[in-house]
Amino acid sequence: MADINFKTQELANLYAYGNTPNRAGDLSYFRTNTDDATVSAIQSLDMRIANFQNVITDGAKQGSEDFPYDKDYLKREFMEEVFSILIKRSNYRASNAVYTSLFSSGPVTYSADGQDLLLNGTRTLLANGQTWDGNNFSNMTYDEMKAALKTGPNEGGTAVFDAYSAWIDAVFAEGNKLKNNPTDVVNIVSSIPERTLPTSSDPSIIYDRVVTVKTGTKDSLGNPVYNYFLVAKGAVISDVGKVIVPGTLNGQQVDATVAAIPSSSATSYYIQVDKNLDPVTPNGAGVQTTAKNLSPIMYLYYYMEARVRVLRGQLNMKEAVTSEIRDDLAKANSAYADLETQAGKTRAQSPDGKTTNPDLSYETTNMDFFEATNAKKGQVIYDNTGNDDLHNYSNWGASRSALKSYIDQKSTQSQDAMLDYQTTLNRFNQAYEVMSKIQEKMDGLIKGQLRNVG
Repeated sequence: MADINFKTQELANLYAYGNTPNRAGDLSYFRTNTDDATVSAIQSLDMRIANFQNVITDGAKQGSEDFPYDKDYLKREFMEEVFSILIKRSNYRASNAVYTSLFSSGPVTYSADGQDLLLNGTRTLLANGQTWDGNNFSNMTYDEMKAALKTGPNEGGTAVFDAYSAWIDAVFAEGNKLKNNPTDVVNIVSSIPERTLPTSSDPSIIYDRVVTVKTGTKDSLGNPVYNYFLVAKGAVISDVGKVIVPGTLNGQQVDATVAAIPSSSATSYYIQVDKNLDPVTPNGAGVQTTAKNLSPIMYLYYYMEARVRVLRGQLNMKEAVTSEIRDDLAKANSAYADLETQAGKTRAQSPDGKTTNPDLSYETTNMDFFEATNAKKGQVIYDNTGNDDLHNYSNWGASRSALKSYIDQKSTQSQDAMLDYQTTLNRFNQAYEVMSKIQEKMDGLIKGQLRNVG
C-alpha cells in the first residue's frame, strides 16, 4: 500500500478498508499479493488519485473524449486503470465471463499471443445478457466491468472496484471543499466615538464600534445590501491566523486553513442602526449575541488568504491535468517502443521479392491495454484488420501512424495545459503580491504609531 498522508480519517479508512464491511482484506490482497511491477503501478495510481484531496475539480474545463480531464472523465480514467489491473490477473476474472479470443469460459492467463483484447462486434460478458461491443473499455459501463469480476474472498474484484469508486468520489469531494473557504462567518468592525444610547435594556451601555454585516441580497442597482450594528465597548475583536490540518500519516501537516482567532464567538451587546448610525428602532433594546468581528485590515487579510487558498486549489487542478497528460504520454511512448520492436520483426517483401508482407508479429500486452484504456469510445488505435493481434508490415505502418497522431495530440494538449496553468499561476501570484503590499502597509502603520508614541 502506498504511504499517503490523508487529510481526513474518512479518506484513510476508505483507502485501507473500502466501503464494504468485512472486505478490507480484498484491498490489501489486491495491492500486495502480486508481482513488483504491478505493486508499483498500483502505488503510482493510488498516489495520483490521492493528490486530488487538495484539488478543486468543480468549475474546471468540461471534459470530452478529446480532452478527458474533468472530474467525471478523470474518475473514468482511474476506474479503467483499476479494471485493467484486475482483469490482467486471472484470479479476478469471473468464471462465467466469456471473451471471444481472449478468455475461455474459465479464468486463463492473458498471453497476448494473438488474443486481441479489442475485437469489433458484440461479445456476451455474462449469462444475464450484458454485452460489450469490444472496441475499448470506454464502451463498458461500470456494471459491465463488475460483471466480469469475481466476488469471492481474496478474489473480490467487485469489492476492490466498488472501494475505489467510493474512495475516488470521496477524494474529489474533499478537494472541492476548498472552494467553500473560508468557513467562518466574520464581520468587519470599525471604531467610532463612544456613545451611550438610551435603550430599554440598559441605559448605560456604551458603544464604540460599528459592525458591517452582509445580508446576501442586492439592491435594484445590483449593489450588495448591508446591515449595520453598534457594538458595545469591550467586545472581543478577533485576530486572523492559520490552523494546521494534520494528516493521518504520522500526524504530518497536509494543509493549513485561515481562521478567526479565538475560534469561539464572543458575546456582546449589539444594536441595529442605519447608515447614519442612528438606531433603526428609537429607544430600542440592545441584543446580546455572539459574533466574530475583524478589524478592516484583518478582514481584508482574512479574505485575501481565503482567495489565495481557493486559487491554490484551482492551480492544483491545472497541475493535476498537466500531470495526467504527461502520464498518458509516457504510456503512449512505452506502447510506441513496443510497436517498433514488434514491427521490426516484419518485412515489406520476402527475400526473393515475390511475396508482399510475408511476416506477422503480435501486439504486446502493454500495447493491448494501453489501447483499451486510451482509445476514444467506439474506436481503436491500432490496425484491426482480421480482428486479431497479428500484423504484417503494412498493418504496422497504419498502427504506427495512428499512435503517432495520438502522441502528437497529447503533446499539443500538454502545451495548452501548461498555458492554462500559467494563467491561473499569474492570478495566484497577483493575490500574493496584494497580500505582500497589505503587510508592508501594516508594518508602516505600526512603526509610524510607535514613533508618534515616542
